[in-house]
Amino acid sequence: MTPPSRPSLDRRLGPLDASAIVISNVIGVGIFTTPGVVAGMLPSGPAMLAVWALGGALAFAGALAYAELAAWRPQAGGEYVYLRESFGRLAAFLTGWTSFVAGFSGAIAFGSVAVAGYLDRFIPGAGDASILAGWTLGPFGLIVSSRALVAIAIIVSLALIQVRGVGPGRMVQNALTTITVGALAAFVVAGLIVSPSPQAVTLVSHRAPATAWLIALVPVMFSYTGWNAAVYVAEEVRNPTRNVPLALAIGTASVVVLYMSLNALYLRVVPREELLGAIAVGELAAARLFGSAAAAMFAGLAVLIILSSLSAWTLAARTTARFCCSP
Repeated sequence: MTPPSRPSLDRRLGPLDASAIVISNVIGVGIFTTPGVVAGMLPSGPAMLAVWALGGALAFAGALAYAELAAWRPQAGGEYVYLRESFGRLAAFLTGWTSFVAGFSGAIAFGSVAVAGYLDRFIPGAGDASILAGWTLGPFGLIVSSRALVAIAIIVSLALIQVRGVGPGRMVQNALTTITVGALAAFVVAGLIVSPSPQAVTLVSHRAPATAWLIALVPVMFSYTGWNAAVYVAEEVRNPTRNVPLALAIGTASVVVLYMSLNALYLRVVPREELLGAIAVGELAAARLFGSAAAAMFAGLAVLIILSSLSAWTLAARTTARFCCSP
């Protein structure tokens, strides 16, 4: 059955614009936290790098598969479009609402609260979770705090930018992605210059069991989540049959290189024993390289990274909500 007609979108995004959406969707604070978890699951630094490379290869393979789908149906909505054409409108409707409610809305809410928490370092009280007011209605409750108000303000601000159209949204997204990637690349380069000579690698005599590799892949793949983001805005990309696959490839490959470089830097400056189970691995490495001032630096970098992700999620959710919420 031919889908009902719907308004077309303005194709103003190029391959670099779409790849910026992919990069911002993938990169998050997970790259600063999950390496410590992975270190506790695998017996050596080389094994850690190998599992991050394996995760990157799987993400890139997924990007290539989605590239074929995007070339087949270069429309907005991502999986909604592919499931609609393959299994009908009901399956598409259900997955569209799942993405909209849980995949986008939940992630945007969580990320905005995280930004408020990091902003508390610079604006005291911004991350305060103390209850200012509260209401209850049976089993449900609503609590208002300074942190919640800051998070709401962030969500509304990004939404207002995106509803103005793809032009302003593209400018904000590209600026945030450029700053984020530039800051992370500068951190890696400066870290490699400042850090002492790499420690001698101690080879372990035992191998990690297959189950350890599979379990370690879970947080790694979580950190790579978002490599398919360009397909959600395929209908706003110029020449989508060429540029959407190109954006998926460029964006995913860029993230893999950046993630591998960051993990190599962590292993160079932080003894593996200190990495085991550490949550703030990025701050730990930065403190080793640049001293106590690194904590504030990383808080600011985390704000930029999460804001960039929030902007990309809002941009992708805008088209998903427009076309995926009617059965």
